[in-house]
Amino acid sequence: LDVHLPGSNGYNFCLRLKSDKRFYKILVYYFTGISETEVAIKTLETKADGYLTKPFDLSDFYNILEHLE
Repeated sequence: LDVHLPGSNGYNFCLRLKSDKRFYKILVYYFTGISETEVAIKTLETKADGYLTKPFDLSDFYNILEHLE
């Protein structure tokens, strides 16, 4: 989920998703170019499952894929 979405932002979207009992188990990872400090704090506040900051390498996805197994 990109933090910057047209007409909204990923933080608000994630918070709504994670607050809904029908969808809270959906894994949400942020992909962003903003400050790692900010996104780390927002990850905790919005109950996201993690984040990757840009630029990222495809090997960064291994941690995410482990959660999907």
